[in-house]
Amino acid sequence: RNMLPGLARHAEKFAVRSQGLMSSMASTRTSGQKQLKVLAVNRVTDGWRRQAVKSFSQSSEATSSAPGKGEKVMSLPTSIKSKIDVEYKPSVGIYQKLLTMVGFYSKGSKVVRSGLNLYLNARQHADNPNFLKHFGIPNDFNKQFCVISLHLWMIFVRLRKEESFGKQLSQEVFDNLWFDVQKHLKNLGVGVLSLNARTRDLQNVFYGSAVAYDFSLGTSDALLAMAIYRNLFSFEGDAHKLNMMVAYIRRELNKLEAMDTQTFLEGMWEFSMP
Repeated sequence: RNMLPGLARHAEKFAVRSQGLMSSMASTRTSGQKQLKVLAVNRVTDGWRRQAVKSFSQSSEATSSAPGKGEKVMSLPTSIKSKIDVEYKPSVGIYQKLLTMVGFYSKGSKVVRSGLNLYLNARQHADNPNFLKHFGIPNDFNKQFCVISLHLWMIFVRLRKEESFGKQLSQEVFDNLWFDVQKHLKNLGVGVLSLNARTRDLQNVFYGSAVAYDFSLGTSDALLAMAIYRNLFSFEGDAHKLNMMVAYIRRELNKLEAMDTQTFLEGMWEFSMP
């Protein structure tokens, strides 16, 4: 009988300690789950972008004499089959739960997938020899970059309609461009010390051409032709091919303008052939 009060006190202390230990374990488990989720999302989304772009950057084995030092062209399969379904919904419930847990359906993850798809659209004609030949564009690294820049500019013009989300997506597309460019420059043998300087030169080319193209929006075709003749054709080529390029750009801009928002943002479309 005298032992009962002592046992009661010990039982009470044990219960308090157990409750504190369980709370600590639950807090630790929740924190760990959040960290694992963040790590999983970062690994999955970054892996998609890097692996997909890497596969295209390493797909080139051809060389071009135009750059002067045997630079490889930015090779890309003519038929792109690596786009990711932004709104993919698996039929099996457990997979959908797992994808939800790692953030597959989050806004940030959708931005990553859409950004990659839109960038691949811009690269679609860069390594298409039929497209380049149709307009008399040399098949070398510098001209392919100009072709990508032109198509990216058309995409960015359409993204301006999407306000804040369009800005976020534009940055993702832009990051894909420079990741791809730097990866390709490394494959060409450009050293670390020269890489940043070469990248800055290409950025100047991109910004300069984008400003010139922007100035021609809503104006006459003559201004657009002048910008194309300077930035894409390098003051070379005949007037007939130049007029064809101007007509192609106007047609693609109108197509993107008429495209519904969801279809455009998912990037499950392609630039048409001239």
